[in-house]
Amino acid sequence: MNLLLLLVGFFVAWIGTIAGFGGGVLAVPAMVIGLGLPAEMAIGAVAVSMVPSTLWASIRNWRSNNIDFKVWLWFEPPTVVGTVIGAQLSSYVSTALLLLVFGSLLVYTGFRGLKLWGAKTQSPQPKWILLGPKVRTDNAVFGWIPLGGVGVCAGVLAGLTGIGGGVIKTPIMHKALKMPVRVATSTALAMVALTALVSAGSHFKLGHVQWEPTLWSTAGFWLGAEVGIRTAGRLKEDHIVRVVNLVLVLVGILLFAKALWI
Repeated sequence: MNLLLLLVGFFVAWIGTIAGFGGGVLAVPAMVIGLGLPAEMAIGAVAVSMVPSTLWASIRNWRSNNIDFKVWLWFEPPTVVGTVIGAQLSSYVSTALLLLVFGSLLVYTGFRGLKLWGAKTQSPQPKWILLGPKVRTDNAVFGWIPLGGVGVCAGVLAGLTGIGGGVIKTPIMHKALKMPVRVATSTALAMVALTALVSAGSHFKLGHVQWEPTLWSTAGFWLGAEVGIRTAGRLKEDHIVRVVNLVLVLVGILLFAKALWI
């Protein structure tokens, strides 16, 4: 069992580091359905495991100048607020229906991205993201009001569906802000690091952290993050885009399964 936990942690963190979402959304169902862990134990183990892996990956990305901290500052705090709102609304919203709708959107976005992979012409930046007072960075130009609104909405979806925000933020930054995909994935992963830290503290207080499976999972996540950083450094940007779109499709399918499960 412990070796399987290490392997699961390694694989999801490897893919998650490349795609910018950390891997938690894949790790929890793999541990619950595949390994038979209780849901609370799996969530607690993943929450703690993601802290060192995402922090280490973010340090490596920062050293490579791949994190846009201005985008982080304007995008992450509204997402945290939205996550709290979404968690509170989860008792009043049909979770199964929401999972089906959101899963369909992710699958459509992923397949559309795969269909357009390698296209020489890129779609222009949407005009709505430029509304209001603008913020300029080395990688993007955006209105802070619409970006903050998108952050709140992304957080609400994350809170309602129980998925990490990285899988939402990476495509938004790449497709709406037109950030280079390497910077988008690295910035999203830095956002996930903060979310993971808060989540780990919450689950520790709730008693969901069992140390033996957590330590094996953490080792797998850290190794996967290290290999993921090295892999991403060798991949061309269009190949990273392909990985991101494949992950969107996979997460969408998992949301379908989760909707049927509940």
